[in-house]
Amino acid sequence: MEIKTFGKISEIVNKKLELVFPISFTELKTAIEEQFPALKTLHYKIAINDELISEEDHIITQPQSIVIMPPFSGG
Repeated sequence: MEIKTFGKISEIVNKKLELVFPISFTELKTAIEEQFPALKTLHYKIAINDELISEEDHIITQPQSIVIMPPFSGG
């Protein structure tokens, strides 16, 4: 699955990630960090289908898009 990235994360995530769905948010985050270990030291957000996800037990069935982005603030 193609993952969109922004900022410094784009330098780390440089290839496709193979995932099997359904997958929990926790399993997704673990899979991403196993393939890209440098992410373990960074704070980042994950959006699934344009919605920020943070609940550990959230189940992702068949996403249209996964976006990993650095923290941001609004104003």
